[in-house]
Amino acid sequence: MNTAVMAYLSILLVYCKKYLFAARSGLRLTGVLAALLLTSGGVLASGQALDVGLLADKSVTLTKHFGVLEDPAGKLEIADVASASALQAFKTGQANAWSLNYGLTQSAYWLKLDLKNTGFNRFDGMLEFTYPRLASSVQVYQATSAGGYSVVDTGYMKPFSTRAYPHHFYVFPLSMEPHSQTTIYMRFRSDVNLEIPGRLWQRDAFHRYERVDYGSNALYFGLAFAMVVYNFLLFLSLRSSRYLLYVCFGISSTLSIAAISGLAIEYLWQLALLVQHRSQRRLFHLAGPGPRVHAQHDRDSWCPGLTGRFKPGLPFTLCWLSGLQPTTPCLSSHSWSLPH
Repeated sequence: MNTAVMAYLSILLVYCKKYLFAARSGLRLTGVLAALLLTSGGVLASGQALDVGLLADKSVTLTKHFGVLEDPAGKLEIADVASASALQAFKTGQANAWSLNYGLTQSAYWLKLDLKNTGFNRFDGMLEFTYPRLASSVQVYQATSAGGYSVVDTGYMKPFSTRAYPHHFYVFPLSMEPHSQTTIYMRFRSDVNLEIPGRLWQRDAFHRYERVDYGSNALYFGLAFAMVVYNFLLFLSLRSSRYLLYVCFGISSTLSIAAISGLAIEYLWQLALLVQHRSQRRLFHLAGPGPRVHAQHDRDSWCPGLTGRFKPGLPFTLCWLSGLQPTTPCLSSHSWSLPH
């Protein structure tokens, strides 16, 4: 009896070892297969098109979805970069940052964006680049049903009327039918710092964001205009030149901020491209003397004789700097740009 029991126990132990080994091998094999699937999935994910059917009310930063091709000579055309041989030259796997930044460069950069719509509804979107001085030359190519490409050729050195959508940033409308796929090619070249912050919006969400954006800008410029009018009325009432200087400061600084934000070229000087290109730094120079003289006068009013007693040369230095600063744009023609 004991011998039979021992025999059965021995057989059971052998089978247990066998199944345990098989289970362990199966788990190991499952782990290897899972790792391979994850690896291949990561590779596929980096090359997959962005599904616009999944876009919500918020924008999607496109930096990591861009394929990038540098064109040092700046001679490539859309037929060259859209060919099957050139597709492998686009570098993918960009960092998930706010923008692509290439600094001062003479190269042209081509970007490729693959999009797909897996939904059952038509997708209407907005491709936005949130930088007023995006590039001196911007071309956006979208595939057409005829097999070619439609192109929008714009840039900060081109008339505002060349933009695909009237906005102080660069905005390009796009549409996709259900269960469709497309590729958008973009070419950028600039004689200043080249920075490309791209975002994709669902069109209704973009219009809501646009209303808030323009509303906040209207509030700021309305307050700035009120301060200019207030100081001008003080000048008329008190006949003090320092208020007139403050009016000049308010006008110059407000116009410079309008130029930086891209609102000036939209509303003030759409055709004066040279003004838009040079206005930012020039207007800031013109805005300098106002607050400096204003602060000097306030200090003399609060503490009479304090400035002259402790720093005899300070009033003369301030006056000299205040007179010199507005002339610096004329003394130097350097524009921190690259010749092409």
